[in-house]
Amino acid sequence: MTIAGLLRGVQGECDREMGRRINGRGLSDAWDDLRDYCNPLIYLRRLTGYLNHMRQHPEDFSDEAHEAYLRILTLVAQRTLRQPNAEDRQHFLDAVSTEGF
Repeated sequence: MTIAGLLRGVQGECDREMGRRINGRGLSDAWDDLRDYCNPLIYLRRLTGYLNHMRQHPEDFSDEAHEAYLRILTLVAQRTLRQPNAEDRQHFLDAVSTEGF
């Protein structure tokens, strides 16, 4: 599996249409909610997951996808890297219980 690129979309019809177009080209799609990256605990989990994956399978990401993901992480970091509050901790615990980190 190679991640060829990252696209941005709005949840709902925009997201579904983008998925149909991508799937129509014989590719698969997946998504992350950008709001999750605004939670410091989830941000760090996503960042360490990406770093671990890149260490084990660097061939899985095209240069374009890698650069796009780094841009997202850098831009969101300005809002995210702060002391987590009670709402952040609860959101993280909810994510852990549903996603099974």
